[in-house]
Amino acid sequence: MTSVWKLCNKIVNKLMDRKDILYEKWSSPELCVVLGESGMCIEWLAKRGLIKNSRLCSVCGEPASLLECAQIIDGYRWECNLQECNFRKSIRSESFFDGRDLPLRTIIVVMHYWCEDLQNETVTQLGVSEEDSADICNVIREEFEKNQRRAGAIGGIDENFQPVIVEIGESYFFRGEHRQSQQPEGHWVFGGIERLENGAVGKRFLVAVPNCAADTLQDEILRHILPGSNIISDGWAAYGNIPHIANGIYTHSFMGAENNLVDPNNRELHTQNIEMMLMRAKRKMNRHVGSSRESFALHLQDYVFRSQIRPSRYLFESLLMVIVDKYTI
Repeated sequence: MTSVWKLCNKIVNKLMDRKDILYEKWSSPELCVVLGESGMCIEWLAKRGLIKNSRLCSVCGEPASLLECAQIIDGYRWECNLQECNFRKSIRSESFFDGRDLPLRTIIVVMHYWCEDLQNETVTQLGVSEEDSADICNVIREEFEKNQRRAGAIGGIDENFQPVIVEIGESYFFRGEHRQSQQPEGHWVFGGIERLENGAVGKRFLVAVPNCAADTLQDEILRHILPGSNIISDGWAAYGNIPHIANGIYTHSFMGAENNLVDPNNRELHTQNIEMMLMRAKRKMNRHVGSSRESFALHLQDYVFRSQIRPSRYLFESLLMVIVDKYTI
């Protein structure tokens, strides 16, 4: 057994800073080149904190070395220098890649294709099976869903002690083709989005709900919107109790004309942002409407995450940061 990092207890000498990772800009051809060999791929991952850069032997507590091992998919693994310890550990252990059978390089490139919305190309260009490609994409969506939960609720009070405006809305997502005599199969979606200064928008959420009854929406408001928020909605009757939720933790404004996105008497009273987000999400999600509620919910979080990254060219780098934050190496 020989080693590129012979008796080395670190893969790279220095890890990258978060901001440097976030503002990298990788293209698929560049990634394929830089990840071309197993050793190069391992260094690339370690430098960004995606796999452990060093490891201690769990028996003697001494630093393990990264040794070449042709019998395993990664070509290298951690081993203790003392044979009697019999300590061996995969370089994937405790990372996002743990338990996945594809080569590290392939997983990273599939992730990049996903960020470019080119999932189908992973099958034709990379030779990845449809099952493996779908598995990686679903895992990414699950990470986004967990990331949304960790990010917490939206709205609340800003740094100037003013209520943050949160526009809310609901929509029924269904396929366009259906008989008029039948209720189309689909999913109710409820969401909210922060309205910031100068027309900008902030954090947002979308969730699949079983119905849009007042009790259902009230539960989602409490779960996703912080106390102190100024909630703006249309005139949907189910929103009528918002000022009384939890003894009045929200203020509420609504438009009397339900068919308008902007109140004709007050140009600041509108739901244009949430309606635009729902419209774009519905367009994007159309092909997933017929899927199970669990699958639909994952694709919904996929859309929410993508919509928050601006500019969108940093989506891949943002995905890497989600993984780094989740799997503290």
